[in-house]
Formats: sequence, structure tokens, C-alpha cells
Amino acid sequence: MIPVVTAADAGYFPGVVALFNSFNKNAGPGFEFHAILYGKEVQEQGRKLGISVIEPPEWETRFPTSADWPEPSAPMYARLLVPQLFPDCERAIWLDADCVIVQPLAELDVPFDEPLAAVHFDGVNYKLGFHIPNIEPRLREVPCAFTGLMVFNVPAWRRDRITERCVEAMNADTNYNFRFVVQSVLGLVLLGDYKRLPKHWQVFANRKVLAKNPRILHWVGALPWVTRMPHREIWNQYA
Repeated sequence: MIPVVTAADAGYFPGVVALFNSFNKNAGPGFEFHAILYGKEVQEQGRKLGISVIEPPEWETRFPTSADWPEPSAPMYARLLVPQLFPDCERAIWLDADCVIVQPLAELDVPFDEPLAAVHFDGVNYKLGFHIPNIEPRLREVPCAFTGLMVFNVPAWRRDRITERCVEAMNADTNYNFRFVVQSVLGLVLLGDYKRLPKHWQVFANRKVLAKNPRILHWVGALPWVTRMPHREIWNQYA
């Protein structure tokens, strides 16, 4: 079984519920759902719904912030721990809590050599120079992965010490400005070493027009349980 993992505190727990329901309806066989939940009350609510709840592991690091993400957020960085939590698996999948699954996940169970498979979108927003504005010029054009969906090659990730290197980067005295925090940190560590997934695996649902044939819809931090976002009616089917 391939673990599919998300993480949330109380503010994002409605997203976990919708993601869990969409998983049960659409993910297909061969996968199991887990949620790293922060706070005893949220953990209890998750267990009552039948979610496999993981209590947050203890780990010491500095969580970078930015103008876009001004508050430190341990759940945001929990994705970096997934290969550590499932060391005996060949594959593990991370999904942000503001996603829903609308097609089976079977095609994600594919062989690849890189430590990570993720979607790369064209454009300046997915180059390292945008993620870290004060990065050295020689690194500005390095492509970055969009990390709302991450498929881990667990042995390769652990072999290459990606989690440890991310922690080192977050705590290094470099004065880098990580614009999108964990995504930017991971871009710096991977330096383009990841498998590109087709864009239909992660479709931005907070845009008026959806891309064709999406596998996973992602409201990209727009919180459809709080505001009236485009295509909220789809999210409501699972809420």
C-alpha cells in the first residue's frame, strides 16, 4: 500500500475532511490515507471520522517565514518528514490539505530514479530566482517543483538525505529570502533534480477556467471552506 499523507492544524482541518472523502471515493485501490494533525482536539475529530491520524513528530528546526507566509507553520513543513515516517515504503505521496482527488491515483505508482516526482509549471514563478530573490545569479534559472503534490522515491530521498539537507538549509546563516518557504527551501536543495509530472496531476482550482481532465484539484491556499472561490461547488461535494 502506498501512503497518501497530508497535514493540518485546526484552521486547515476542513480541508483534510474533504480530501479524505475525495480519497475514499476516487483514489482507487493500493493507497492508504494518513493525516498528521496538530492539536489534541483536531486529532480526536480525525479519529472519529476514521482517519488514520499521525501525531506530529518532534523535530528541532527554524521554520522560515516570508511576506506571503509571515507565521511559522509546522504543518506546512510536515511534508519533509513523510519519507522518515514510512521508511519501508518504496513510494509515498504528499497532498496539501486544500486539494481534492477527482481521478484514480494509480498512474502515480510508476518507477523513477529521482528522489521526488512533482509538477513543474512553466514560467518565472517556478524558477529558483523567483523563489529566492537574493540567490546567486548562476542559480536563478534552476526549475522548482510545485510541492502541493509530491511523490517520494523513499529510498532515494533517504539515501540523498533530502530532509536533513532541508533542515540544514533552513538553519544555515545565509540570509536567503525564501518567498514560498518550504517550496523554496526544497527548490534550493533539489536544484532541479526531480521528475516532472504532467500538469493535469495538479490543476489550480482557484482559477475561473479549469485545465482539461484534472486528476487533482488544488485551491492553492485559497481556503474554499472560508471564501467563495471558483469551483467551490466541487469542493463542497466532499466537504
